[in-house]
Amino acid sequence: MAKKKKVARAVSAPVVSTPAASPALKTYERNLGHLAFIAGVIVAIIAGISSSILEEHVVTLVLVVLGLVVGFMNITSEEYTGFLVAAIALMVAGVADVLSIPYVGEILNNVLRNIAKFVAPAALVVALKAVKKLAEYQ
Repeated sequence: MAKKKKVARAVSAPVVSTPAASPALKTYERNLGHLAFIAGVIVAIIAGISSSILEEHVVTLVLVVLGLVVGFMNITSEEYTGFLVAAIALMVAGVADVLSIPYVGEILNNVLRNIAKFVAPAALVVALKAVKKLAEYQ
């Protein structure tokens, strides 16, 4: 009599997949981030030109919310460094003294301040994301 060999069967564990964002969702988020960026720049310029018409606290709130959207949805990990350098440059320009420029100094000052209000929240979000990435265990 021939001995029968026992064949070990591999027990397959149920496949558990983590919900990954679909490419369509990522594209939607990027598009939303791009639109928020364009809207933030337009709001900053319009509010800077017509600063006496619009309420400053409302404009600031809109710019901060748009900046947060840009920071969360538009900047990828490959873009962290470039974005943060550009954000620093824009925020420094926002505190520059351009009031001495005749005719357009006050308008330019208002526009630059509004752009700094828009970029600062986005830079904060991106900086926190960069620190989190650096702190992750690899």
